[in-house]
Amino acid sequence: TLTVDRNGAIFLPPVGQLAAAGQSLNAVKSVIKSMLDKRYKKLDLSLTLASLRQFPVSVSGYVDNPGTILAMGVDTVFTVLSRAGGIKKTGSLRSVRFTRDFHTKIIDFYDMLINGATMDLRIKEGDSIYVPAIGPVVALAGEIRRPGIYEMAGPTGFSSALSLAGGILPSARYSGVTKLTFSEAGRSLSNGDLTDAD
Repeated sequence: TLTVDRNGAIFLPPVGQLAAAGQSLNAVKSVIKSMLDKRYKKLDLSLTLASLRQFPVSVSGYVDNPGTILAMGVDTVFTVLSRAGGIKKTGSLRSVRFTRDFHTKIIDFYDMLINGATMDLRIKEGDSIYVPAIGPVVALAGEIRRPGIYEMAGPTGFSSALSLAGGILPSARYSGVTKLTFSEAGRSLSNGDLTDAD
């Protein structure tokens, strides 16, 4: 029985240490076989995965079940957040803080949810995830492709917000835009068209 250590390495007595982190089972098998073939003739090698080691990951902030989540090397940030009950409606999807070795990366899930980008950030032991409160939002309704409430990432103009909703429908009137703004001073209502909505 061979064990993959916390650094993602396997120690094979005849040949020494082999890197296994991030590789498929077949890739590891191929490397082991090629190294053992130099020592043994007509070697028939069988390699199976007996179990996956679990390790704790800290998940805090605006998730349904914050705390310590048991994760495995195949887990991603997304799957760990799902295991923590998911992000609350009051939590941010655009500024999730992922920390590894004292370095923090900001994750914007809109890249995956709206743009279809792949998000395959694998979890390692010692990682932590923090979900802050939701940032400024804009509600879009009317003749647009995906009406809804969208979180903004920093100062955002009307055209950028509209692109999050998939743009306008052919039936939309360019001169029929109503803008309702809420601020500390109160709320204001204005009418205009798509060219001056920003």
